Amino acid sequence: MNSIVATAAMARPAADPPASSLGLRLTSALILLPVGLLVVYAGGLSFAALVGLAGMLMVMEWDRLSGGTGAGPLGLGGMATLLAMAAAGHFLGPSWGFVAILIGAAALWPLARAEGRSAGWALLGLIWLGLPCLVLLWLRSGENGLIVVLWLLATVFMCDTGAYFAGRAIGGPKLAPRFSPKKTWAGLIGGMVSAALVGVAVAVGVGDGSIVPPMLIGAALAVISQIGDLAESAVKRRFGAKDSGDLIPGHGGVMDRFDAVLFAVPAVGLLMILNDGGAMSWL
Repeated sequence: MNSIVATAAMARPAADPPASSLGLRLTSALILLPVGLLVVYAGGLSFAALVGLAGMLMVMEWDRLSGGTGAGPLGLGGMATLLAMAAAGHFLGPSWGFVAILIGAAALWPLARAEGRSAGWALLGLIWLGLPCLVLLWLRSGENGLIVVLWLLATVFMCDTGAYFAGRAIGGPKLAPRFSPKKTWAGLIGGMVSAALVGVAVAVGVGDGSIVPPMLIGAALAVISQIGDLAESAVKRRFGAKDSGDLIPGHGGVMDRFDAVLFAVPAVGLLMILNDGGAMSWL
């Protein structure tokens, strides 16, 4: 839900954007933030519908990014797969949502042949975008699902915010100049510290255990989320694109705002599985 919770404070230590661009970013955030939080709080079918819609839009952007039109056989097939995944995941359970992704992946091969394109990028897109969406549905429907999802989103948001301010204030060596020339190591450390503080706050607010595990988990999740950001930057650089789309004024595409969350969600899902499918120890 980075597209919902992220504001103008992103993890890019660049010069201040023009006032008009900053105004668009703030306006978009002020509109999307309350709507997104309301749907996350409501859960259920409304949350599944939002996740499914976001997944479909991201698949469309992925198809355009990788050489399609977004409305060709591969794009429409991918969008149908994400819609089926969300419906199956909500009504039948995560296992059936995964089956929907597998069926969609199998269908991409003839669709790719019909469009004269390689199915490789489309298959990667289903994995990159579909699995996190499915895991997010599972997390929200599970034990303490609301707290888990809100903690995850707050961690990613605070990582972005901490990285932005630390990067601007400290500067220094670049983190990955080949893929994202404006990110710095100082920004990464600032993001880790900010995300760790979110874990501490959750542990103090709703738990009764040690603050060390959630602090370490928050810091690790910050690293993973930044890897997601860099990974999308690498894909965009591969295809010579600045943004994945232009659907959100001042922000770019939906995938641009989900990039960090797309990597953070599976990591949290793995933690839940290692904890026997239940909430993490401090929740």
